[in-house]
Amino acid sequence: MSPSIMYLWVFALLSTVSTPVAAQIASQPTLVAKMALAHPKNPSPAQSEYDRGALRFESHRWTIRVLRGTDEVVVGRTQWFRPFDLASIVAPSEQAQYEAREFNRNRTPGMWGLTFGVLTIVGGTIAAQTAHHPTPLTSVAGIAGTWLLIYGAERLDRASEALSRSLWWYNRDLKARDDARTGQR
Repeated sequence: MSPSIMYLWVFALLSTVSTPVAAQIASQPTLVAKMALAHPKNPSPAQSEYDRGALRFESHRWTIRVLRGTDEVVVGRTQWFRPFDLASIVAPSEQAQYEAREFNRNRTPGMWGLTFGVLTIVGGTIAAQTAHHPTPLTSVAGIAGTWLLIYGAERLDRASEALSRSLWWYNRDLKARDDARTGQR
């Protein structure tokens, strides 16, 4: 099966699966309204320090945004090769800073490995097509590119895990400080 036909099959499959789900959500405006009310953009002044300061992240394609509080203020954003200093964002928590440094240590090499892996595989494929047959050089390029892709993906996976742990430790320590301040346990 050619790749273009395979892409058409995948697209057709995805469009048939997602259409009923979208129709079901659109047919229930009260559900959408309840979801909007559950996450207010304008917090009340009586919110705790934890509600105003808790961190979470959103990722979309190659962009990661770190958001603070219920008003979702963007406090950090990283793109393909634009890192940010996560350690300064989670500064009050020592364990969160350790995990943030682990995030920074793994994300950039992961991006480079992934990029060079793709470029090496594409270059080897173009060379093989130009020569009309595989050569030892194109075989080495394919193996090296595959290794770089795996290396980059592994490092990005470690970075993603460290980001999650860093925000978890920060939020845990923030909740403990908020509880201590308000006298709760």
